[in-house]
Amino acid sequence: MKIRHFTAGSVALLLLAAPASAVPTTLASIASPPASIANANVRDTNGRIIGAVQRVDISPQGTPTKVAVALLGPGEKMAVLNAGQVKYDPVRNEIITDSARPQLHLLYGQN
Repeated sequence: MKIRHFTAGSVALLLLAAPASAVPTTLASIASPPASIANANVRDTNGRIIGAVQRVDISPQGTPTKVAVALLGPGEKMAVLNAGQVKYDPVRNEIITDSARPQLHLLYGQN
């Protein structure tokens, strides 16, 4: 986190600025994602961990296209998500999806 000092007259302002990359961004827009993404948790928009990244497919241009997720819960269920429909939080090393775990089990669950 960067600290910036600004002085306006006799008043000093102290602003804390997070790096621009700290904001979750669409996974497909990240060129050459970090290797640590292979160990990322996957959360739903309510903040619940619903799985863990198993694989990230990369295009010839170096951008992610798909992310394979091992879903938490009974059985060994996998989901493959479109990288353009999930976000990546580089600070927390997490993938964020709009889909809830039950939806993913219904759509992608395999026994």
